[in-house]
Amino acid sequence: MPAGLTQKSIVPTAVITGASKGVGAACARLLAKTYSNGINLVLVAREVAGLRAIKDELAEYSNCKVLMIAGDVGKELAAIILSIKRYQSLMALIC
Repeated sequence: MPAGLTQKSIVPTAVITGASKGVGAACARLLAKTYSNGINLVLVAREVAGLRAIKDELAEYSNCKVLMIAGDVGKELAAIILSIKRYQSLMALIC
């Protein structure tokens, strides 16, 4: 767990667009590995199959919670609002 986080800390949340491949998927992997004991990842991409694949991959080495939102980047505002409502935090928005 990164320095400064404790069991009582708010679990960080990141919204990542284009998360099914390329830079978006790489960011999801990096955050999942860095915060392997807990992070909420809201993954936004057009490709449902790609989202499922990255979610399954992350589950192999991380204790992160993944919320998938299928659609274009235009849904990022909805993803941000949903993230804050569900997890009461938003650490990063990666577009």
